[in-house]
Amino acid sequence: MAINARSHRGRDLGVRTATGGTLPDHGSAALLLPQGPNAPAFLVFSNFNAILRYNNSENYGIGIGYLSDRINGAGPLSKSFPPDRNGLTINDRKELQRLLTARGFDAGVADGVLGTKSQAAISAYQRSIGVAVTGEPSLTLLASLR
Repeated sequence: MAINARSHRGRDLGVRTATGGTLPDHGSAALLLPQGPNAPAFLVFSNFNAILRYNNSENYGIGIGYLSDRINGAGPLSKSFPPDRNGLTINDRKELQRLLTARGFDAGVADGVLGTKSQAAISAYQRSIGVAVTGEPSLTLLASLR
């Protein structure tokens, strides 16, 4: 949804900052809902397109914009992300990584990002317990480690 933050249009549509304030006066903007209406929403301005010219990933652009806002004094996100497609929250993924590493399957840093090292650890763990090796995390897999 494109809105113009300089006009009342954005306010008329009910768009507010996370703290309930009025929109900043940075020109035209777009409202991004990368994980739907029950997750954090991001209001992006023309500089977002400049970020995307370097790396055309919406997640990358949001990450760089969020980091920039934090460096500039903004607070943390006011809303948590919902569970991922596997039903795991960020804390579940961190716990999965910690538990795998504690069992001798090096999942790397427990940061909640399940990259190739975590996938390899999941596969090795699955192989060790005699289940189908998919390398995919799940709530069942997490429960088996607890």
